[in-house]
Amino acid sequence: MNTPIERLQTALEALGLKAVEARLENLLEQASKKEPSYADFLDELLSCEVEARRTRYLRARLQLAHFPFVKTFEQFDFGFQPSLDERQIRELRSLRFIHEASNVMLVAGARPIEGMRETRGGVEIVAPTAVLRGSSGVKITGKRQSAAAWFGAGSSAY
Repeated sequence: MNTPIERLQTALEALGLKAVEARLENLLEQASKKEPSYADFLDELLSCEVEARRTRYLRARLQLAHFPFVKTFEQFDFGFQPSLDERQIRELRSLRFIHEASNVMLVAGARPIEGMRETRGGVEIVAPTAVLRGSSGVKITGKRQSAAAWFGAGSSAY
């Protein structure tokens, strides 16, 4: 005869609730100590699964984006490239330009600083934010093209 825990694990597996299944015994133990309301317990149980799925979803989107490397905005070293306007970069990170249907092009100088590739700014600053928020409107390339060639007249370049 199956125990209630075994039946729960079987049901969670059948429903594809992998995160809850993995943490079930720990969650039940915590619930027996804290004695939360049924609603609070269900909230914690489902929050565990929602967060795990969100993490898997974001990891998959970043992998599908094929960035040459992944860095968070917090890891970006503005001291490495002092010519960057940090306030303007933070504004780009808000992705307002996507909602306004505006174009943005990050352009490297004629002689980039050693180690600073043309795609670095886009990969480190704008693109991960766009991917994590579900946008498909960002294109990163190392090719030298003018804003007009990419987007037509009236495009902004930073």
